Amino acid sequence: LQADYKVLERAVRGGILPAEETLESFLSLAEIMVEVDARVYDDAEMKSAGAAFLADALPLREAYRRHDMDALAELLARLDRRRGACHAQFK
Repeated sequence: LQADYKVLERAVRGGILPAEETLESFLSLAEIMVEVDARVYDDAEMKSAGAAFLADALPLREAYRRHDMDALAELLARLDRRRGACHAQFK
């Protein structure tokens, strides 16, 4: 997940549309992470954090299809902030 995020972020920061395979890999891994965390941690806050992460991640697909680099950059930055807050709270 982190490796895909870094590839996406570097490409967008460089003004290059990332490979669709990388985006889809990231989204698939994000969905798996949220699903596994919900099963392992029977915690309402964790489930809520996972749902919020996916709510911010899934719009990446539409921004990608529109080739909207500004939206991609904004969504990736939001995900990075959410990840940092989540890791600080739950790790």
